[in-house]
Amino acid sequence: MRLIVYLNYGIGFGNISRMLQTCTSLLDLIAKVPILVFSDLPMLQRFQLPKSLDYIRTPYLNRGTSAEMSAKYLQRKICVTVRLGSELILSAIAATRTVYSTG
Repeated sequence: MRLIVYLNYGIGFGNISRMLQTCTSLLDLIAKVPILVFSDLPMLQRFQLPKSLDYIRTPYLNRGTSAEMSAKYLQRKICVTVRLGSELILSAIAATRTVYSTG
């Protein structure tokens, strides 16, 4: 068994802190269950992650001044960036299914 968490477009450190607190609580309740976090937040690496938790960074989405979403770093259309992130997440989930089902 494993847990997958998705955190996207968190503004400020509060969202990351709450997500990490939730994951830490889950790890305390359910021993030896790894958690894999998917997030587009570049600052996630600055936080100390609990044991049994790792993350994969997806392409960063940026909200512009008129509230439209865009790809901040890839310079691609938003639909291409979202599709890339989705494929990355699905691929990683499929790979972890294989890893955790074989022991």
